[in-house]
Amino acid sequence: MRECLAALAKMDPEGMDTAGWCKMYEGNLVFQITNQSPNVDPVDFLISVDGKLLIEKEMKFADAHLEEMIGVQVAPGKHVILVESKKGLAMQRITVTVKDRLYVGIAYYYYTKKDFYGPTRRQFKFSTSKRPFAMM
Repeated sequence: MRECLAALAKMDPEGMDTAGWCKMYEGNLVFQITNQSPNVDPVDFLISVDGKLLIEKEMKFADAHLEEMIGVQVAPGKHVILVESKKGLAMQRITVTVKDRLYVGIAYYYYTKKDFYGPTRRQFKFSTSKRPFAMM
């Protein structure tokens, strides 16, 4: 948390209250989740790490600009992440290696023939990074 507050102090010399904002960075495995589908609104995210359900969250579509960051603490090493959605009828699994802090972006997608982007299957897309994603 100190690391986050110090970084924000450099970005925001006005002294904005950032303690709440930094809570999302607690933990060494930080999930950045978003619903990119207007067809499943809201969509439920059920995120498990190594078989243990850690996050249950519904995300609205909000023109695909709504994101949430949720951090958890895990032991260093390899971990299996499973994300599923009962409403969105999707499930996906990845294995990640956590050394320091790792950001895992998870976006839910589903478009029909009527949508601008054309039809896509119901799916989650993963991204990993050592830094937060600017916009997924």
